[in-house]
Amino acid sequence: MNQIIRVLGRRKSAATVILSLSLAAGSVLAQTGANTGLQGTVNDTTGAAIPGVTVTLIRVETGEKRTVATNETGQWEARFLSTGNYQVVFERSGFKKLIQEGVTVSTSEVATVNVELQVGDVGQSIEVVADADMISSSSATVVRTLESRELESLPTSSRNFTQLLMIEPGVAADISELLSNDNASISPSVNGARTTSNSFVFNGVDVTNLLCCNSRINGEQGTIDQGGGSLSRNMAPAPETLEEVKLQTSLYDASTGRNGGGNFQLVSKSGTNQFRGTLYHYFQNEKLIANDFFYNRAGLKRPLLRRNEAGGTLGGPIIKNRLFFFASYQRTEASTSYVDAASNILRLPQALTDDRSDEGINRFVRAIWPAASGPVNLSVVNPISRALLKAKYPDGSYLIPSGANGTDCRLIGATQVAPSCVVISVIPATYHQNQFSTNLDYQISASNRIKGRFFFADQPSNDPLANSRALSRYERNKNTVQRTISVTDTHIISPTMANEFRAGYFRNRNDTMAVPYFTNEQFGLKNPLAGIRPDLSSFGIRGDRDSGDRFQFGTLEDNTLDVQNSFTYGNTLSMVKGRHSLKVGGEIRKNQLNGNLQELKNGRKNLRSWMAFMTVGFPDPGDRNRTRQISDTAVNFGHTVRGYRLADQSAFVADDWRVTRNLTLNIGVRWEHFGPPWEVNGILSAFDYPAAVKANDPQVGFVMASNFKPESIPGAREANLRKASTKSVIPSDWNNFMPRFGFAWSPMGHRRFVLRGGYGMFFERTTGAFANSLRQQAPFFQENQLNDLGDYNIWPVGFPVFPIPKFSIYFSSGSPRLQGSNAPGQQFEAMEAQMVDPSLATPYIQQWNMNIQWEFKRNWMWEVGYSGTKGTKLLQIVNGNPPIDVDTIGFLPRPGVPGGGFTGNYYTTTGSVFTNLKTPPPDCNLLVSPSSCTIGGELRVALLGFDEDEGVNTLFSNSNSIYNALQTSIQKRFGRGYMFKANYTFSKAIDIFSDEGKFQVEHDQTRPWLNRAVSDFHRKHRLIFSGTWEFPWRKNRLVRGWSLSGIGTFQSGRPFSVIDGTSSGFLFNSTNPRPNIAPGMTHKDLVTKGSVSSRVNMYFNRSAFVPSGPTFGNLGRNVVSGPDQRRLDLVLAKNTRLRERMSLEFRAESFNTLNQPVFRNPQRNMNNASFGEIQQTRGGPRVIQLALKLKF
Repeated sequence: MNQIIRVLGRRKSAATVILSLSLAAGSVLAQTGANTGLQGTVNDTTGAAIPGVTVTLIRVETGEKRTVATNETGQWEARFLSTGNYQVVFERSGFKKLIQEGVTVSTSEVATVNVELQVGDVGQSIEVVADADMISSSSATVVRTLESRELESLPTSSRNFTQLLMIEPGVAADISELLSNDNASISPSVNGARTTSNSFVFNGVDVTNLLCCNSRINGEQGTIDQGGGSLSRNMAPAPETLEEVKLQTSLYDASTGRNGGGNFQLVSKSGTNQFRGTLYHYFQNEKLIANDFFYNRAGLKRPLLRRNEAGGTLGGPIIKNRLFFFASYQRTEASTSYVDAASNILRLPQALTDDRSDEGINRFVRAIWPAASGPVNLSVVNPISRALLKAKYPDGSYLIPSGANGTDCRLIGATQVAPSCVVISVIPATYHQNQFSTNLDYQISASNRIKGRFFFADQPSNDPLANSRALSRYERNKNTVQRTISVTDTHIISPTMANEFRAGYFRNRNDTMAVPYFTNEQFGLKNPLAGIRPDLSSFGIRGDRDSGDRFQFGTLEDNTLDVQNSFTYGNTLSMVKGRHSLKVGGEIRKNQLNGNLQELKNGRKNLRSWMAFMTVGFPDPGDRNRTRQISDTAVNFGHTVRGYRLADQSAFVADDWRVTRNLTLNIGVRWEHFGPPWEVNGILSAFDYPAAVKANDPQVGFVMASNFKPESIPGAREANLRKASTKSVIPSDWNNFMPRFGFAWSPMGHRRFVLRGGYGMFFERTTGAFANSLRQQAPFFQENQLNDLGDYNIWPVGFPVFPIPKFSIYFSSGSPRLQGSNAPGQQFEAMEAQMVDPSLATPYIQQWNMNIQWEFKRNWMWEVGYSGTKGTKLLQIVNGNPPIDVDTIGFLPRPGVPGGGFTGNYYTTTGSVFTNLKTPPPDCNLLVSPSSCTIGGELRVALLGFDEDEGVNTLFSNSNSIYNALQTSIQKRFGRGYMFKANYTFSKAIDIFSDEGKFQVEHDQTRPWLNRAVSDFHRKHRLIFSGTWEFPWRKNRLVRGWSLSGIGTFQSGRPFSVIDGTSSGFLFNSTNPRPNIAPGMTHKDLVTKGSVSSRVNMYFNRSAFVPSGPTFGNLGRNVVSGPDQRRLDLVLAKNTRLRERMSLEFRAESFNTLNQPVFRNPQRNMNNASFGEIQQTRGGPRVIQLALKLKF
């Protein structure tokens, strides 16, 4: 007769069941099926292995079956299983049949089911229902998992999976924004890697954003651009559509490649044998939120906030046990005033009022007229400036806002000649999304399964204030579009061998387009590219020089259209040989990056002050009667359409060797080739700087792609330039072999205590950095800039629309001008070139770790470990041609290159362009009183022909990083109505440069290693806890079904550098030069004391910093830490059962429940009137979100 014994948890019975989870990484370049399955060992009650046991695995949801058998060592394994709940049956003559219930298969996990069979009649059976061990005993990989329960129960204001993954140890990012005008994806740093080092896999397809971006420090407040990184401007499937989310943080096996940061894996839900679905609606409104700290401070009422997100899912059988479907749709509508692109705080002149009559404007001019400029002369007010002041948007607001309506009006700083007021501008930003997905699963036979997946998302949004210095509409429209298709074909060749073939396509479109309200023609402004972009130019006013802050208005400079198409083909073979579980595979991936960067086609004009803006062309007695009120004006010329192609190949061998029952070794090697980019029309170049310097001729340095076609650029013809031997000017790395080794050891066979560790190497695909650098390359693309102007319309009529330095490409028609030749009475700035080092190498990351996991109590686990990461040959951009003081001892002349003591005027042309820096002429060496010069010598670039500022901005692979961390966590698995998790990370991340995009390293370009310091994303302390508690009250329907969930975040502030905007570091054209520490001060004296809210007007001690004078300052990079970040988010939910298979859930979600402001970093530029002040919060005030969800 049948003997059925149900064992809950680990209660002892006639059968002893040992369950443990073995986490094995799935290929980031492939379907993760090879590492998704079950394995185990079957022994008798004496511990002897039992061969020939039939093991049948049945997926409960669909009836899918797989049968394998134990080998001579009693081991069995089944890979390429679908995720879900399984029943496992063990049968062999002479033993009682054992039925194992409640086994869960998750992606990138191989759950281990070790059992003991009892001697008896096979007709007798033992049924066991038991929890799996919480500890992985067979892999060194560190994996963090969020299952459907957590994804749908924990609070996320934008319902984005990346926000939930921030709760894991080793993951570092700013606290998430509660109110966003996009899908609020976060690209974190994982175990000290850059934010661009993450990989994103969706249903087995690599959907990493290759177009984006960088983690560039944004603005003078030193905030990290969270829109940068591999996960940014990408898909964010609705939580209701996801089966689970995995984050592998370190030591992935050899089947995983592409990058060495976090490996994010998403698996969407599948249909089952029962029809199931959801309908939901999430709702936010300004009436349900608190007000922002600074809005309250300024007396502003709560501005607009509306967010509605509604959708549904449906899944079920088309043919029972054979063919299944799952589909979803979600629509999002949002308008919010609580994001960076919707609000700014700046100081504007108090004298600038809403009276824009001629007399009102005259009063403004009188108020800002400095005494040094002599008597007020209203006749010199420029009519174009008057017209700009009078211009209004369609809603009646002024193009240039008033300062008179602001608060805290006072005179700021020694250089301010008129009072300024704090003005807060709030213009709601908008976001829309349509998201659709459909999945099909077809079980053709017991040994063959096909899966198809399709995902669609359109995400248009609008940023009304797209610049941190804008107070009126400086607007852009963004459109983010994703499409993914994947097909997976799995064959079970034999009980010990399986194969998976996969093919996938990913399309990602990221467009950014300026929204024009005015044209240059309306105001009598001329632009040589008016036929391409007639929009009003972008204007910048240095208000910090006479009244207020720097101020921006006009039309956004950049229009960007980017499309990524990725095609993936791969195969993985899995087999079991004795104690070895082998995986062999490879993949080919082809990428297309098509784009058009229309940067600065509408022109840019920067003015020295409000006084200069009003009196352009006026000989100013207070400035040596100069008329050069416009410090610079620029227009970008060139061919901007690009079509890059990249081909990647990879192969791997991985072996999980179960040496003993309590020791497993993970051994493997991976080879990866990241094909360097080439351009379909050969519009690609590199720059051989040493060769150019040696010959003292820039033309010698240019190396063109072998497939360059002059006819691809209308009207251009080829100059005599070197050509590379290949279509790509960057060498291929064919030797990217990556060893992987790991171990998992249970001392003395104790299954509740595991020691694990290992080492791995990971090469990096860095396409985004290439794209940012290559498409702004000379000689195809050039910024033409005129400096020190006294006329708005200095650009000559008929100026060519392409850069024409003598050693480059030029138009066959028209009147070619040498770069640097004179426009009417003026001198062009020398050439700027974005370049790539011809010897660029592939960056790589090394990881090593050691940790201990201890299940000290049923369903409770404690983990503690060390994690280390080292980055080598990381990318960074350095000006390869920085200015040098020609009077410096040791500056040796070369043929044709003047040596020490050279005399001459600034901005002179001697054959090829010679450029001193933007210092007031005449030549310092010829002055009677050299002390009137900023420095007592001249500066010039070493290689003539290039601008000293960004003349040869070159992408090098010569940076490095190091990360060390103590990571510990305690976790209570869901049971008895609650679950809990707490993680703490104590870490230090150090690097020279944290970016990978298109910006220079800080400070001294000749010695970038001086920037070695804690990383921009460094967080010394990070404590996160989360949990869910289902209330135990079950007596009636009113109190039954309530639950409380929450996430608490406590982390150190992010470091930042103080900028010396007054120093001569700018004369050396340093990016963000740093000041000196004042005499007698130490690092402990930099930050003031007290609560952050009490010192928002002076976060750090201003007197602790002094200008560095004629050299670089001694203050290090990132020596000041910003305010700590703390937040508590809670969800109160009520689940009411309506029918047997239908329920209604009500949710009240509270974000920043305690309404504690999280402050951003302060203004960090010494030259800014608001230096040391904190002007914005991060995350948002308390937000209440209500939701209803019908489940059936």
